Amino acid sequence: MSSPLHILFTNNALMYPAGTEIAVREVGRNLIARGHRVTAYSPMVGSFADDLRALGVEVVSSLDAMTDRPDVIHGHHEWETSLAAMHWPDVPVVSFVRGARVWQEAPCFAPNVVRYAAVDQGCVQRALACGVEESKLQLVLNAVDMQRFATVRKPRRKPKRALIFSNYAQPGNYMDAVMEGCKKAGVKCDVIGNGMGNCRPDPEAFLPEYDLVFAKSKAVLEALACGCGVIVCCEPGLGPVVTRENFEALRRESFFYDCMSDEITPDAIAGRIREWDPAQAPELTAHVREVCSFDRHVAELEALYREAAATEITPDPVAIGRFAAALAEPKTTAFKAGRQMLEYLRDAENREVPQDAATAAKEHDSLLDRYRKGRKAVAELKKLKKQLGK
Repeated sequence: MSSPLHILFTNNALMYPAGTEIAVREVGRNLIARGHRVTAYSPMVGSFADDLRALGVEVVSSLDAMTDRPDVIHGHHEWETSLAAMHWPDVPVVSFVRGARVWQEAPCFAPNVVRYAAVDQGCVQRALACGVEESKLQLVLNAVDMQRFATVRKPRRKPKRALIFSNYAQPGNYMDAVMEGCKKAGVKCDVIGNGMGNCRPDPEAFLPEYDLVFAKSKAVLEALACGCGVIVCCEPGLGPVVTRENFEALRRESFFYDCMSDEITPDAIAGRIREWDPAQAPELTAHVREVCSFDRHVAELEALYREAAATEITPDPVAIGRFAAALAEPKTTAFKAGRQMLEYLRDAENREVPQDAATAAKEHDSLLDRYRKGRKAVAELKKLKKQLGK
């Protein structure tokens, strides 16, 4: 029997349930059940960190708080992965690319990165474009913990309830068109997500209540596993109704940007609802529950960790120093701009410098919230100016 491993996960934030945060929770819980030790690191923590701790995951907001050397680093997000790689220069790193576009999801090129993993074809292309060697890159598709998502609904002959399941949906964006399209189709529509202030950590509890779900990425798999019909849809655009025929191709794209190419309009939404065939739902759900099993997924990750952990690494101080400079130099302007904006926020509201990671994370979110509101106000002023000009 193989000896247990100590796996360190890095993540951009551990504040509330979102894509990579949920991956840390689900994979971490399953690894612990297999006898491994799991630590999660992020400089930005919140209530989600407490959820992880309740499952047996050790959570740190400073790498100095770790007392034991991990056997392998499962790296989400370039910045945090790089910090962990430099803190533990003799520990092998598996750098994951989980987003094809956003800057945080770029691969890490620390000297101790021995393997790379991408969760879909878009991420594979990004990794290769960034310079990752194809021989070091592995495709690891997303999966669902079927024991957790155990309740499977029976489809109605005609949909009555729909859910927009997204942290991005809020009044004034694509949500309005989806709600209007559902109304046209005679379907009641709810919204759950951070943008509405009602984010929930238990999708397995509420997804089975809905006939149709508008979602992207891993939320699509979760809804399908519960027997729901799914229309791929989020802020970037409208995608197809997921069927047995298009499932494999869409999964390899993570039900993400590349398959959301249509404009979101009320008529388009109503049309997608009419396209959905509830009679096909049971076959698709059975297929998803078979091929997207978390047991397979965790076994694949476990093999990847053991392969990485078996790699002997001799830290090279010069290589580490040059990597650190190459990492920080192009981000210097962004760092200074962000720091200045925080100074403006603190001066305007007489705030003290945060003394802990949770408070710093709230300050970060507060700044972004003000920026979004300001951008929205500017757009509304331009619209009003145009109307008055007429």
